[in-house]
Amino acid sequence: MSFVDILPNGCWFWTGARSRGKGNRKWYGTFHFQGKSIRAHRFSCDVIGGKVCPPGWHRDHNCQFSLCVCPDHLEPMLREKNQELKVERMRAAVRIAVEAALDAQHAACLANDASQAKIDALVTSEWKRHQVFCPNSVHLADETDPGF
Repeated sequence: MSFVDILPNGCWFWTGARSRGKGNRKWYGTFHFQGKSIRAHRFSCDVIGGKVCPPGWHRDHNCQFSLCVCPDHLEPMLREKNQELKVERMRAAVRIAVEAALDAQHAACLANDASQAKIDALVTSEWKRHQVFCPNSVHLADETDPGF
């Protein structure tokens, strides 16, 4: 456990080597054993936590922190379920960001006696910005309608 710091939220933060591998955008803890590169979270889940992952399954970080190696925060699940959770979490994050921006804009509008048109413009601009920065994201509503 020399490469682990326990954080106040319960995460076991991996402080050792890190790698991305196979198109991942997130960093994961890595160590080498008998000439093989081992992902620290996989080792923690399988060996320390005793939750062996069947072939084709992934280990979901329910804390959403890829450098966490706490076995209690790792859950084996089918790849498809893991992808669904990732999309749900991304949508929730976008929704929270837009709502926070709307709350701030709404407060400013009330303070300045601005119209509802400013709020509508903010929603539209945030939605367009989301489409530019997240072109491959999956949307529940029509892409011209924020749907929040």
